[in-house]
Amino acid sequence: MDKYILVFGLFFSSFLALGQENRMSFGLAGSVDKYNFDFQPFAGINQKQTNDLSYSFGLRFQYGLNDKMLLRSGVFYSEKGYKTDYLWGPLVDPGDPYLPVESNLKLYYLNVPIMIGYNIINKAKFKLAPSTGIISEFLIGNTETSVFGDNSERASAFLNENLSAVLLSAQANIGFEYHFARNAFLTFEPYMRYGFNKIDGRVMSSKPMSYGVSLSINYKGIFR
Repeated sequence: MDKYILVFGLFFSSFLALGQENRMSFGLAGSVDKYNFDFQPFAGINQKQTNDLSYSFGLRFQYGLNDKMLLRSGVFYSEKGYKTDYLWGPLVDPGDPYLPVESNLKLYYLNVPIMIGYNIINKAKFKLAPSTGIISEFLIGNTETSVFGDNSERASAFLNENLSAVLLSAQANIGFEYHFARNAFLTFEPYMRYGFNKIDGRVMSSKPMSYGVSLSINYKGIFR
């Protein structure tokens, strides 16, 4: 956990330093995310996976490099996961207390994006700024619960044996920014993300893609 606190501290202190020029804004942001995970078939076991709807929330930092270019980062907590249903077939006792009927895996990450944006429209009230960059996701925990044939529910380790500690992705946003007050604005950002590595190389057959939308409320002019 100490290394994640250090990452947050470094980013926060660097953006505080940039903020002295009054080009800095801070915000609270949240997103709803949909992941497309493709899974490997397992010989002798029929499985059906269902991807959970994911979410994230945290602090958003933005710094105007000039009138057109901007740098964006932040620190976010995110949760994603999936459910696996096991279809054992007619030769297996459906009430076996040692065989899972379903498993639910939840994954918890600390996300740090580094994004570069460009203001295509730069009006006083409204801005349109597409951006692109790299997302680093650090795994900070996971939980897995399985339901067994006798309807008992308990922790297990059927899905979390080979999880990647760090995920890297490329992301592209379309950012809409509305300034409703002198020092405050809202953002609406649809996005698409492509993962460079898999959450679990043993279970998944392809690198993940996701899409979603982020909303934030921001304030600038803290430093004068």
